Amino acid sequence: MKDFLVTEYIFSPGISGNGYVEFINLDDFDITRLVSIINQTRGVIIYATGSVEKAYSSISGKRVFLNFATSTHNSNDKLQIVYNSSRSLKITDNEQQDLIKLLSRLVKIMENQQACDSAQRQRVTIDAGTLPTVSAVTQITNGLPAGNNAIGAITNAAQIAGMNQEQYINIARNVYANSIRSKLEFS
Repeated sequence: MKDFLVTEYIFSPGISGNGYVEFINLDDFDITRLVSIINQTRGVIIYATGSVEKAYSSISGKRVFLNFATSTHNSNDKLQIVYNSSRSLKITDNEQQDLIKLLSRLVKIMENQQACDSAQRQRVTIDAGTLPTVSAVTQITNGLPAGNNAIGAITNAAQIAGMNQEQYINIARNVYANSIRSKLEFS
């Protein structure tokens, strides 16, 4: 994992091949893990992998001699060191518990958002309210000539709105965005 190292270092500016950065308390230093060194004070990259101009010229222990000329820099300049460390990301117990709580809440919220079948239909739960009733139907036609008012079964929901199952998906997304998403709290 790439880290911005907070380590003690000695920066000794110099001409190409003579300026160096020495890592004081980095015991397992490996040049193949060094990604870049940036002089934050001057806004200049002084070492970068894959760059001939900004490569290292030699190594002596934990001292990396720079190919990039730093003779105009100051030894007190602040450096940002990007290093591909061998250690994994450490998460404290409190952070881990917080992550577990957040993930549990997300799973609970999203469990009703899953598609229930291959047509992308979702289960909807109505908590309160009443559904209207139809009291009387006088005449239903399907566009056949007069005298033939038989209605055939509508076998494809796409005939209703001219769309496929997307008509249901769009409604479900709007319901989620307007009612559930606005109530999410992150602490």
